[in-house]
Amino acid sequence: MSKQTRVLQEATIKQHCKVLRMPAVASQFVSLAEQAVKENQNHYGYLEALLTAEVEERERNTIERRIREAHLPRVKTLQAWFPALFSETSRIRQERGRIKKLIFAFAAIWRS
Repeated sequence: MSKQTRVLQEATIKQHCKVLRMPAVASQFVSLAEQAVKENQNHYGYLEALLTAEVEERERNTIERRIREAHLPRVKTLQAWFPALFSETSRIRQERGRIKKLIFAFAAIWRS
């Protein structure tokens, strides 16, 4: 097969895949064909690998689309789950500030 024929066939296959909406087949048919030749696979093995790649990509895209359409919050922090715990922390920080002020006051009194 000449190089021109091969390029023409690849372009035709990619166009057919675009019409059939099979992007995984379009992007992987060349590499999987070369792999099938190296591994001495028959055409059934090649077709199975090609269709498996398409099915996996569609499943992955479906999951991503459903997550996007669910409008789930991007990040759920511990503070959102346990607000009382973190409000307690802020009170502890305030107390720590007061304790530091008292320590400085006692140190000043003790030095004099």
